[in-house]
Amino acid sequence: LGFEEGALSMHAAADLESGRGQLFDASDVLLQVKDIPAARAEVPEGFPEFSFLGPPGTPLWFAPMTQNPDVVWPGWNTERLDVGVFVDDAVQLHLRDVQGPGHVEVFMDDPLGLPIRIFSSTDPSRRSQTTSVGTHAHTNWFFDALGTYAMTFEATATTVGGVEVSTGPVEYRWLVGSLPTTTELVADPASARVGDAVTLTAQIDTEAVPEAGLPGRVTFL
Repeated sequence: LGFEEGALSMHAAADLESGRGQLFDASDVLLQVKDIPAARAEVPEGFPEFSFLGPPGTPLWFAPMTQNPDVVWPGWNTERLDVGVFVDDAVQLHLRDVQGPGHVEVFMDDPLGLPIRIFSSTDPSRRSQTTSVGTHAHTNWFFDALGTYAMTFEATATTVGGVEVSTGPVEYRWLVGSLPTTTELVADPASARVGDAVTLTAQIDTEAVPEAGLPGRVTFL
């Protein structure tokens, strides 16, 4: 989150080889939870505290609260906001909408490993969170179906002068798993000897990409 010239803004930030904390428009970012063992789980049996995730044994995919280099590590921060600007030095984060093939649950772990629920696509009472200025937080992000999701957030606050400010709705896109693509590679001529020139032509079916609203390209190296 940022606040400049009376405007509250919300972007995406990433630590890249070219620098830490680089800012991007949310529309230019895709958060991917890969379908790999490190990002898979099931709703545990014998722990009713996790029943909000579904019946025991329900398959889940998640981005963890604790950093794992093999899995995306999403969270939020208000470190760019100054103390003394907003009432109670706090802003409110709101989950306004979730679109996707399944349910989404966002929660933290307490010292015993039990969930502290924050945001939910199914529970209307879990849609807002008050966050102090200077916060850097990571949470667990759980999904119960593979596919593409759009999560719309909004941040609001009141300045010490009594002015209510808002980022407006900001959509963040997620890909849980991978997009199906089909690639057909043709060699011309179909057979050749060592040293002969061969032309390779690739036809890539990426219909799922525009349908998911994901711009980009496929490159073979």
